[in-house]
Amino acid sequence: MDNLEKNRAIIQFQKGIAKVESLGFKFVPYSTRFVHVGTEHHCVIKGSSTKNGKRINEFCYGRDADYGQTHLLDVYEMPDGIKYAAIERSMGVYAFWEVLD
Repeated sequence: MDNLEKNRAIIQFQKGIAKVESLGFKFVPYSTRFVHVGTEHHCVIKGSSTKNGKRINEFCYGRDADYGQTHLLDVYEMPDGIKYAAIERSMGVYAFWEVLD
């Protein structure tokens, strides 16, 4: 891990602390698996569409498959109970992780 990635990871952890302190979110150390990146704000995980997923007051961290960067992820739950994590990586580009726990 180079210095740029270390600094980026530190910033992500500081943002996580702020989420806990100011927004009442709970950090959960979920194991995640990167599944998709694209311009659609939904995808299919374990055969279910994330279209009807609702954000819950949890967050976790995940690493992307492209660059191995650490990301602060909001956790969502679909009506069938499947949890996933997602972020908007940049304007109009969304990334999704399957929550394995």
